[in-house]
Amino acid sequence: MKTRFALLVTPLLLLFAVACSDNPAASKLAAPRGAGFEITPTGTLDQNIVTILTLLPKGLETAATTRWANLKAKYALGLSDPAQMAVARQMLFDLSAWVTMKGPNMDTPPNNESKPAAASRAVLYMSMYVFTGPGTPPPTYFTGADAVVGFVTPGAAATIVTPTAHAGVAFEAGSVAENTIVVVSQNNSGDFTPNCTGPLQTLLCQYPQFYTFEQFPHTRLLKGAKFSVCHINGGSNRAPLGLPDIHIHDRFRLAHDKPANPADYTPGSTIRDQNGESIEILPLTTQSFTHCDDVEYTPEAPVITQALTRMGRALARLLTPKSAYAIDQGGGGVSFFFSNFNDVDPDGRPDRAVQSFTASPVCGLLECLVHPGTHMTLNYTVANMGFAATGDGVPGIIQLVPVAEGTSSLIGGFGVAQLYPGGAPFVMTNQDVTIPIDASPGDYFIKLTVGIGLFPEIPADLINNRDSIPVTIVSSVPPIG
Repeated sequence: MKTRFALLVTPLLLLFAVACSDNPAASKLAAPRGAGFEITPTGTLDQNIVTILTLLPKGLETAATTRWANLKAKYALGLSDPAQMAVARQMLFDLSAWVTMKGPNMDTPPNNESKPAAASRAVLYMSMYVFTGPGTPPPTYFTGADAVVGFVTPGAAATIVTPTAHAGVAFEAGSVAENTIVVVSQNNSGDFTPNCTGPLQTLLCQYPQFYTFEQFPHTRLLKGAKFSVCHINGGSNRAPLGLPDIHIHDRFRLAHDKPANPADYTPGSTIRDQNGESIEILPLTTQSFTHCDDVEYTPEAPVITQALTRMGRALARLLTPKSAYAIDQGGGGVSFFFSNFNDVDPDGRPDRAVQSFTASPVCGLLECLVHPGTHMTLNYTVANMGFAATGDGVPGIIQLVPVAEGTSSLIGGFGVAQLYPGGAPFVMTNQDVTIPIDASPGDYFIKLTVGIGLFPEIPADLINNRDSIPVTIVSSVPPIG
């Protein structure tokens, strides 16, 4: 289990290591070990930066804090002089590489944070200070997250991969106009336990893992970079829907937050920006820098349990044949824009299903006799049996429908809250509807239909979107009392 500490509040991220890279400014550090926990820093960016730098031995601490003070002074001058700001940015790039290199010499950081994590967090905070401003609140960080910091220069190719090799990005030479700091961090900031949930704003099913890619400065790349994030393909928690009967891996594509500027769209991508969605689905491309064997989405377990689990997984890999899916065999996507990235199922659709529908007065196999003006109480449940979220507030209608030819009457409506596949159903109890006062005697159905508009379903899935109860109107005169 991930350890939580009441005194060390809130959620997010960041154990950084420095990237494996074609760029000599980057170096490889070990993957995060064991469970971590979440910390929300107090104080300003500057205060947190200095606190981290003081973990260095005295001589290095003096050098680091002096260089940081000089950088801040140059940054202040740069606010009114672009030439000075360019110098400040170069100072940031050089100091970030130096702090990363000297990180192993630090005293042991508090809160079980590793030395590489603390050094890399200093790089993040310094970058935020220069590019988003000194008043930017320091983000909450997670001491056990899979993450990496890398450095990209205009004249060299660079490949930046997290320690687990579950996420990364590759740049061609000439991708950036100036020295650039790249941060890739596993996104643990929300509760993504329910099926299909994730950081992207979409109704499509999202599949772990979830990573945030950031760059400093925040500018459009001159050449598209190859991004890749592994999705879960082992274990049962958040496993692809439909397994083992339906294999949908080949439908998966890498997606990210929709760029605000259409000029940042990737040619051939799919933009989804209706019904509250805001993502770009990237066309499939090949890459070779991530390795996605047996990716699971599970809470951290005690060390001995982890060891036994790893042994079991290794044995399972030897005994169990694996299907080869394109997204697992080097799939990724090209983008000019940094944001949250994870795999989605572009072809998934919700399947709203009415699971139960009852009425009071009780209407069973025998006649249900009602009068014009009769109040009826309806109870029903709606579930999502499909492969995508339904959207929040999906409308439904309740109609009085004559068995013979005639005009249907709308007698009620409702909105269904967001439903995730395999999640808890929507439950409506004691909804009051009234038989129209002008209804003629005869046989009718009270018909319930859910899923009008929003995320459309395929025709075969519309059959279970409705249910009905037979009623017979026996008099044109409403009952007394």
